Amino acid sequence: MSLLTIQDLTISHNKQNILNNINLKLNTAEIIGIAGGSGSGKSTLLNSILHLLPQDFNIQGEIHWQDKNLYDLKTKQLTHIYGKEIAFISQNPQTFFCPVRTIKSQFIETISAHQKITADEIISQTLDIFTKIGLNDGKNILNAYPFMLSGGMNQRINIALTMMLKPQLLIADEPTSALDVMSQAKVLQELLLMKQKLNTSILFVSHNLKVLAKIADKIIIMHQGKIIEQNPTKILLANPQEGYTKKLLQAVITLKK
Repeated sequence: MSLLTIQDLTISHNKQNILNNINLKLNTAEIIGIAGGSGSGKSTLLNSILHLLPQDFNIQGEIHWQDKNLYDLKTKQLTHIYGKEIAFISQNPQTFFCPVRTIKSQFIETISAHQKITADEIISQTLDIFTKIGLNDGKNILNAYPFMLSGGMNQRINIALTMMLKPQLLIADEPTSALDVMSQAKVLQELLLMKQKLNTSILFVSHNLKVLAKIADKIIIMHQGKIIEQNPTKILLANPQEGYTKKLLQAVITLKK
């Protein structure tokens, strides 16, 4: 059974289709990359899975989380799923953390909301996770405020928090686009570690096929609200079928020159 199954998903707003007949299956410990330009429907697709679409959007089709249709569930059930079973990493981690509270206080609040655990145990586990992903100044990081840290550091801390929640699915929306090359490489390494150590499945959205080539098992190409091509990563990159996919690949080649 697939972990996440999307069937015939069509989403419209003001009688205009934003997504058209989307079908997708994600298995345990699988990373699917979703690529496409601005306006291709990537963010709408993610927001539909996260139950974050505005109320005036019309949704047809089904999104199944394991054996449950997410749009049939009540708020209490969704609260249990989001955060613990399905987690989210945004493009800008500094909007995820509250700027006027320490990293420590936010870790304690988030973890204790999903697990029966003491604050001391949370701190101990946090420092252990920090060490495993190369954040060696853990105590100072915990006492810092988000605005005192770089974007790359905040993103890695966000991933550490997600790892502690041990979600079955991580949705990552352009998580490396605002980072320098070194920070980007570390974030990708940590996401792969989640897959390998925790069997986490990941939906990774990016406009950059070069990034997806480093992490995705399979790549889906979106254009104008449709999935126009999908294949295992090596096959898609070696032999793209659609002209739009070839343009995305050409953009990567041009940037490398």
